[in-house]
Amino acid sequence: IVSSANRYRVFYGGPNGHLWSSAWDGGPFWCAPTDLGAVKLKSAPSALALGSDTFWVFYRGPNNHLWLSIKNPGDWWRAPVDLGGVELRSAPSAVAVKGEINHVGVFYFGKNRHLTMSVWDGGPWWSEPVDLGGGQGKGNPSAISHADHQIDVFYASNSFELSQSQWIGGPWWSAVYGRGVTAKYGVAAVSSTEVFVRDAQRRWILVGAP
Repeated sequence: IVSSANRYRVFYGGPNGHLWSSAWDGGPFWCAPTDLGAVKLKSAPSALALGSDTFWVFYRGPNNHLWLSIKNPGDWWRAPVDLGGVELRSAPSAVAVKGEINHVGVFYFGKNRHLTMSVWDGGPWWSEPVDLGGGQGKGNPSAISHADHQIDVFYASNSFELSQSQWIGGPWWSAVYGRGVTAKYGVAAVSSTEVFVRDAQRRWILVGAP
């Protein structure tokens, strides 16, 4: 995660299952890893840098709900918050939506393995989880917001085909459409034209624009 120019912070599940962080501040060395404590993670975390010293980290918590850990400028890390809702069947993928002030979307597979969304729009509460329908997904989704009022979510379908769901403003999501590429062992979206899939031979393959 890039927090500001020449400053990096990485989040991961540590040896005791807690959320850990490693940071680099532009000097010659990385800081010692920090155990952020509290609950045990049941998935890889998804982190957002929402300012020079503001981090929101999402993960599947010990009861399989969506959980959130927050650090604001000058604060210690807050106690993790159980955001409730449905049970997760994947790691979450979080995005700060471009063109929307204080708008965060988190995507994951719910209990039925449909793509599911939780949204924060700047108010005091998170939305109820929204089942976006479509077929069942495999592995973990990967979400990006690469243009104003636009989100793309990529994931492997039940038949391991790279699939894409898209929101371009308005009340509706697009129909799910397949990209004709095998994504058996992972999906990682960097931009709308740079989506990496790990195929049946466990090779990472770059997939271009549709």
